[in-house]
Amino acid sequence: MPLMDAEVPDGTLDGMLVDDASSMDSTLEDGELPDASPADASVPDAMAMLGLLAESHRVFFVGNSYTGGVIGRYRSLAMSGAVLRDPFQVDGVSPGGRRLDQHYANARADGNPLQVALTEGSMSMPAWDVFVLQDQSQVPGFPEGNAQYIASRDGAVGIAGLVDEAGATVLLYMTWGRRDGDTRNPSLYPDFLTMQERLEQGYRSYARAIREAGYGVSIAPVGPAYRLVYQDLVDKGEDPNVEGSGFHVLYSGDGSHPSLEGIYLTSSVILGAILGEPMATTHTWAPDRISAERADALRRFADMANQAEWARE
Repeated sequence: MPLMDAEVPDGTLDGMLVDDASSMDSTLEDGELPDASPADASVPDAMAMLGLLAESHRVFFVGNSYTGGVIGRYRSLAMSGAVLRDPFQVDGVSPGGRRLDQHYANARADGNPLQVALTEGSMSMPAWDVFVLQDQSQVPGFPEGNAQYIASRDGAVGIAGLVDEAGATVLLYMTWGRRDGDTRNPSLYPDFLTMQERLEQGYRSYARAIREAGYGVSIAPVGPAYRLVYQDLVDKGEDPNVEGSGFHVLYSGDGSHPSLEGIYLTSSVILGAILGEPMATTHTWAPDRISAERADALRRFADMANQAEWARE
């Protein structure tokens, strides 16, 4: 059963505290994932494929606790559109702390829920349209020579191959930097902006590797949407790190997992990326605890992030 509250932390993967990024066997905690670069002309553009999903909406999430709280909210937001695609199905797997290489192992294990999802259909008769992949929260920003980074990147490519065989496409769920950086890797991730930049680079490298392997992929720029909220406050002369600010409240108490507002922003970015259309006026559902004004603002940040991502492709 997917987690409905993001306050539940990912499973901690204990390791050495690493301050030196050049000699890193890095410390892991919670869960997140990678992104892209210019598409190879020989590979079908994934956004074009997503834009063709007019008759169905079947999305399977693959992640950890950063994903668990999103699945239900995403489903509600997607169902609020003027036209509900048929068939409509949203599901996923989100065990705490899971990395993409671990998901790839599960994808090849008979009877595992991910393996079942990937083998339910075929290229000619797919059971799912989109697989949303999210990696452990720190790994994508590790140096490219790091063993954990390499394993997750290769896991992303492996899953993309299985998704391609299933007749679906991959959307990488690019996560956000932690609100105050990562205290377990302080020289690598000293603050939000530095961690966000490294995560974006990592996800784009993942996407590049997927494309080089011959598979389609797109990015849902959730972390960049968080950055837009941060920068908007800076531009207004406000401190985004002040408790209660529009940026601060995107996080739960641990400064890592998303709050309800963070989950709503995440869901809006992913839905917009899949549909290839703006969310601000087309899907207006929001949880009761988020005001209509705030929900509208978050959807607009989601639209800005997606539009910037589409302009890169």
